[in-house]
Amino acid sequence: MPKKCDPAVRVWDFIEFEPMSGCWLWTGCLCGGYARFGNSSVKTTLVHRFLYETLIGKVDDGLELDHICRLKCCVNPRHVEPVTHSENVRRGLAMETIHKAKIASMEAYRNKTHCKRGHGFTGETDSNGARICRPCRRALDSKRRLARRASVISNPPSLPIALHGCAQPRDGVPR
Repeated sequence: MPKKCDPAVRVWDFIEFEPMSGCWLWTGCLCGGYARFGNSSVKTTLVHRFLYETLIGKVDDGLELDHICRLKCCVNPRHVEPVTHSENVRRGLAMETIHKAKIASMEAYRNKTHCKRGHGFTGETDSNGARICRPCRRALDSKRRLARRASVISNPPSLPIALHGCAQPRDGVPR
């Protein structure tokens, strides 16, 4: 039976499994966002690399592990892929570019003062946090009300055949 101080055993004490994404989240020491693990020597080890080499196999020379899930603290060996350094940097820059584009888009939206029909925004927001243009909101609400009324008129609710206490007289003789 392996000792508790064996890194291959002790590493599991610091992993929390996230069922929705499949990530294995590291709850121990992080350095630059990456999971680090100290063994009996002074040197610390990158946990995702340690688990990859323990459970899957050695990483070839000249390759490094890229997090496919883009989460640095994930140590699931199925969420990393051996790639060259240039490929790893390219993927990271691509994600950074996408992130910057989203931020720029959010900033542009935040700085808008009028809706696409030219109405000024109010200071209010709806339940989703979006800003409200009152004239457009009124038009949308009116359109929805009309559609609801039209569906009720074309499909009236069915009435029960026997109304409670009115369908049959108590003595059985119709009046």
